[in-house]
Parts: sequence; structure tokens; C-alpha cells
Amino acid sequence: MKGKTLGSQSQGLVLPLLNYFQQEKDNGGPLLPLLAVQERVAQALSISLSTITRIQRRLSSNENVLRSPGKKRPSLRQQIYLMQSGIIYEIQCIKCIVKRNMSQ
Repeated sequence: MKGKTLGSQSQGLVLPLLNYFQQEKDNGGPLLPLLAVQERVAQALSISLSTITRIQRRLSSNENVLRSPGKKRPSLRQQIYLMQSGIIYEIQCIKCIVKRNMSQ
């Protein structure tokens, strides 16, 4: 894979993999049975078995398409509150400016 740059999350997975394979080398063979594929992947990447299962299920149901979780956006109620808060803040600022100008 020449010419491909790994993102920081991908680079973060390399160290646990290196450590795992070094342990296997020092052990003189696999740490877990070769047939325990999901368990080996989970241990090698230092992630939970449920994460491996969830990703595998997602891949099988979505025809090999992985998507990142969507960005959390404020609900309509939160947006209205933020708008109202901003309007109230602006009105208070305008009142302060008017008071300051009247006192001069």
C-alpha cells in the first residue's frame, strides 16, 4: 500500500497490532486459537468483542459500506432556545449602548 496516508485513528491501531504480533512472536505461536478469529482481532486491536461483532453485522447488512456516526445536531427545541437567548442578549446589549449614550 504505497502512497496511502493513514489518519490519526488508523495510526492509533498500528501500535496495538505491533504489540500483539510481538507477543505472538515471543510466545512462539498464536496467543489464541486460529479459529477464534473475532477474539483474536479484538485482542490484537485492544477493542471489545462487541465492537467487532457490531462492525461485522453492519458490514454484512450494508453490502460492505462503513459509515461514521453522524454529527450530533441540536434539536429544534435547542435551536429555538439558542436563538431566543441570542436575541435576549442582543436586546440587553442594545439597552446598555442606549443607556451609555444617554448618560453622555
